[in-house]
Amino acid sequence: MKGHDDYIRSVTTTPMCPDIIITGSYDHTVKLWDKRTGECTQTMDHGFPVESLVVLPAGGIVICSGSNKIKVWDVHRAGGPLVSLSNHQKTITCLALDHSNSRLLSASLDHQVKMYDLSNYKVTHSLKYAAPVLAIGTTAHNTHLVAGCSDGIVNIRENPTPKPEPTKRPPSAIIPGSYGYFARGKNSKFNPKEATAGSTSKRKKLSSYDLCLKRFQYSEALDEALKNRHNPEIVVSVLQEIFRRDA
Repeated sequence: MKGHDDYIRSVTTTPMCPDIIITGSYDHTVKLWDKRTGECTQTMDHGFPVESLVVLPAGGIVICSGSNKIKVWDVHRAGGPLVSLSNHQKTITCLALDHSNSRLLSASLDHQVKMYDLSNYKVTHSLKYAAPVLAIGTTAHNTHLVAGCSDGIVNIRENPTPKPEPTKRPPSAIIPGSYGYFARGKNSKFNPKEATAGSTSKRKKLSSYDLCLKRFQYSEALDEALKNRHNPEIVVSVLQEIFRRDA
């Protein structure tokens, strides 16, 4: 199968269509080939020498890199790329998918490896290395990221994973009269919830005989207790309190 005008730098296939072969070349193009006929069925112009290719598992999305550009193509859709990314400063040497096929990895001569969320193609992580990175891959279950660099060193790192966002606790109501209530400042707007946040149940009203005992009015306290003759426990308790006080 002949169709490129320069070095073929990358070749890949798609599991969904084993008869299709995808090639990327220094002639700036990505081509789809039907191995049954040997014919080129589609050509996409990346605009720069193509260094690396990956195909998403569904088979319809091809991602290529060349220069410092990454372009995402839908082979079922005519026209230009779906997405064009430019997050590296130098040539992107290698693309790879993580083990879950949910993140794209790119390695570059700028000593960096970047990770992208394939749901929105946003960069989630950037890793710096001591030398230009020429190859990347992940271990099973995405536990480690492996990078091969131009200095002959194989770097193995624990694969960074997005940290879950901390659960935000709802702001607690400010109790009227507390320090936080006065610390808000005079320009704070009124919050009707705060008006009830510090409310407590009303204090129980003292009975008439308890009120007299509190005022040391013992004869009046006994008079008030005798008004509750239907409840002799009250009279007895008042008398005991008067005797306890030696009144």
